[in-house]
Amino acid sequence: MKKLIFLFASCVILILSGCEGYVIEAEKIEYEGNAPSIEDDMTLYEHDDPLQVHVVYLTIYPSNPGSLTTYTFSDINDDRNSKDGDDPELPVLFQEGNLNGTLAGYYGYGIHKPNGTIKLRGQSTRNADQKSYRINLDRQFGTWLGFDKINLNKHPYDITRFRNKLAFDIIQKIDHLPSLRTKFIHVFVKDLSRGDIDGDFVDFGLFTHVESIDNDYLKAHGLDKDGLLYKAENFFFQKNKDLRLKTDNKYDKDKFEEILSIENGGDHEEIIELVSSVNNYLVNINTSVNRHLQLDNYITWLAVNILLDNRDTNTQNFFLYKPKDHETFYFLPWDYDGAFDFYDQIQTYSADYLAPWRIGLANYWSVPLHSRFFKDPNNINLLNSRIDEIYYQLSDMNLENKIDEYNQVVLPYVSRGPDVLGLRGSLEQRSEEVERLKTVIDLNLKRYYKSLEKPMPIFLGDATPLGEFSLFNWDQSYDFQDDDITYHFEISQTPTFDTVVYNEVTPYNEISIKNLSPGTYFWRVTVIDEKGNLQFAMDEYDDEYNNAYFGIKKYELEERR
Repeated sequence: MKKLIFLFASCVILILSGCEGYVIEAEKIEYEGNAPSIEDDMTLYEHDDPLQVHVVYLTIYPSNPGSLTTYTFSDINDDRNSKDGDDPELPVLFQEGNLNGTLAGYYGYGIHKPNGTIKLRGQSTRNADQKSYRINLDRQFGTWLGFDKINLNKHPYDITRFRNKLAFDIIQKIDHLPSLRTKFIHVFVKDLSRGDIDGDFVDFGLFTHVESIDNDYLKAHGLDKDGLLYKAENFFFQKNKDLRLKTDNKYDKDKFEEILSIENGGDHEEIIELVSSVNNYLVNINTSVNRHLQLDNYITWLAVNILLDNRDTNTQNFFLYKPKDHETFYFLPWDYDGAFDFYDQIQTYSADYLAPWRIGLANYWSVPLHSRFFKDPNNINLLNSRIDEIYYQLSDMNLENKIDEYNQVVLPYVSRGPDVLGLRGSLEQRSEEVERLKTVIDLNLKRYYKSLEKPMPIFLGDATPLGEFSLFNWDQSYDFQDDDITYHFEISQTPTFDTVVYNEVTPYNEISIKNLSPGTYFWRVTVIDEKGNLQFAMDEYDDEYNNAYFGIKKYELEERR
């Protein structure tokens, strides 16, 4: 079928952003394609109370007799590395009740043996004092509220402890992007893993369950349960020697899954074809996108990420799903605990660890799919229109009241042990952050339009000695207004650039320096458009103390022989 997309620009939003000069004249464009819009099954959410707190009791048992390796619950909590092949897991009895204990008629009542297993979940959160857990229920005991996988997320780095749930509950109301079901859960744990006969339940505080994306998710949400499903781990939509067909004799599943985790991948022919098409510069990128992606879903996914400021979605934290009956992939959202301007949240430790270019569309510029597609002015207009539309939709949701309601649920838990002990800041700071959350959608909208005024970020290339010269090169930047661009090149003997050995402003993306003395150098390039807007390189240098220096590369110049 043919789908017509009409583009428009919102003057109100542009005035709000202070970027009136950006507008590209909108026009009607046509996209050929037969991919239907993706639709969520809204009946899943009809009876959900987003503010309800479920009370759950977990009894953790010793390793099963005959297990090759025995673990304790302490071993699970001490598992810092999710990729070392050692994934401690223990039997668990999962029961629901109220604050007085388990209740007749509730899940797990009357059972006196394990009905599932428990292990740690997450990657960076494993280093936090308060952990997150994954429970896999044994299907012979049925499911809990339709779930056989329970993800107990503590969200230790989010001082509000409700960013993730708030985001998915918002996404439920947005077309073209399926959401995930979420639950607040108050957890009590009885640890019998050391062989104790009995023990007491210990209050583990508040967690948030977020639905897993797997074949059961697809079925529950009215999607194709037999469709392809991948989770992006470090996926740039670029060709990679480890992205191979299953039939390739060099195929290595572990290496493949460092890029894309496989939930259901078939022989991988379709995902490899998508990557090849995106990186085929002889084919118009609009043709590739229209063939392999559903446009409304793609634009909506990106618009939601930009407005909610979920920056960790450029190469990870999303799924790609393809029904078996056509060749189109769809984006599915995942992991929004880093949303709502997370990196600028009020806290007791420094958050100055995010590269300055990671704002708006620039955050996605390292991915060929996005950088190619949005060099077309019509596609920028399309994204602007969708961002404006969703912004007004969020405004109509009365987010201020919603944030207050979520806070009223969470505040009693984070005000006492155990949750207050892991809070990354004081209660006063948290209160300030909750109020600030009410302003971040407006902030993100302004940031987005302002970021379009800047040149796009670049990658630094090679620094190469050639006789008495040192040669440096870098990518050419791109400017949406087609402004003239210059590059400010600097080189220093320290990554802090306290002193500059050499600097030059040039319209070219290369430079040579003569008779540079042997030694260790650091170099950077700042992109400047004719209006004075600055942009930086996407490179990063980490010193021996793991201090990050953004937009910098190291250059070792040896003595000439």
